[in-house]
Amino acid sequence: MKRMKFTFACLVLASVLTAGLFAGCGEQHTHTLTRVPAQQAYCKREGNIEYWKCDECGKYFADEAAQEEISLEETVLPYQHKLQYVEAIAADGVFSYGSKAHYKCSACGTLFADKDGTQPIEEEDVYEQKKFDLTEARIYSTPTNQTVRVFAKDGETERDLAVTADNFVLRVFLGWEGADLSELTQSIGGRVNLNIDTEANIASGKWMSFRLGYDSRGGYFHFSDQNKTYFDEMEDGGKLMLAIREQSGLYVTLVHIGGIMMAYAEDLQGSAVYLGSTQGFGASALVKCTLGVHQSYYATEQHPAVMKEGVLLLGATDPAALAPAKD
Repeated sequence: MKRMKFTFACLVLASVLTAGLFAGCGEQHTHTLTRVPAQQAYCKREGNIEYWKCDECGKYFADEAAQEEISLEETVLPYQHKLQYVEAIAADGVFSYGSKAHYKCSACGTLFADKDGTQPIEEEDVYEQKKFDLTEARIYSTPTNQTVRVFAKDGETERDLAVTADNFVLRVFLGWEGADLSELTQSIGGRVNLNIDTEANIASGKWMSFRLGYDSRGGYFHFSDQNKTYFDEMEDGGKLMLAIREQSGLYVTLVHIGGIMMAYAEDLQGSAVYLGSTQGFGASALVKCTLGVHQSYYATEQHPAVMKEGVLLLGATDPAALAPAKD
């Protein structure tokens, strides 16, 4: 019995001495720190505070001496929008639209329902949208028939386009009825103009327009204050070349945002291809829309230039809002 107690006591003593030996010989971990500089948070990018990370153990610290350990989550600075309050607006006419009160980031343009920027919303949640069908227009290009007025239909009433709103989308078909565009030559080029007259244009005499044309080289487009761009110069221009030949024209969408006008055209599948933009139309009221063809351009009694299937949508800046329905 005494021998058993002695043996047990020796084992306990050995365990204590071994633990003490390892405890005495063990060294404390020395962190190898890398400084991560602070980055400002932006609208669509998180930022972070200044912190240090140990390359060996992966721990994070708020100080260079590694005295204050923190988590990775504590280093993150959330997105930071610059929000401005936008008051509600009541529509004051047929061609204007109302809007709900909301907050808008002055940096990225994102809309929010709350002042803290936690409830993002879309334009359709804010702006009332109004849709109008446009009257068709045909031109035979005689000395007295080079411009045809386009009206917006409000029910059964045809109205002048006295649009006071900054944002709208206009989708129309521009081309020629029943024409074989491959027969056109350089000397008999085809071109149609969609003239969008604003108060500023009329006052300055600019008479701005979007122009779609076809000649011996092929299809092209341009705003009236810019040079021609042929479809064969564009990455997706081949799709538009097929469409203009097949349809003797193209479906064109013009998007007006403030003082900027952007143009898109659709291929045979109805997919929109971006064409370009201009500031030449200005931001003042749209008062008149016409189809125009100069006398020297292709338009005949048999194959008149046409603008048809036109739709105007107020309170929108997205061309997809007027895209054709797909099966």
